[in-house]
Amino acid sequence: MKIQEARDRIFVALDFGNSDKVASLVPDLVPYVGGFKIGLELISAVGGAACSEACPIFARAGFL
Repeated sequence: MKIQEARDRIFVALDFGNSDKVASLVPDLVPYVGGFKIGLELISAVGGAACSEACPIFARAGFL
């Protein structure tokens, strides 16, 4: 398996209710993972719109 293929299979769960933490974590991980799973705790805490504002990559990728 190639490194690119392995990376594409890795998803990181963002299962916490702090958008500031997400906004600082996601840009650091983007080069190393294939995607992200937004946890219900985060969506419940800040709402879907706030998730896309904090991490525009989710909105562009069609996750929200």
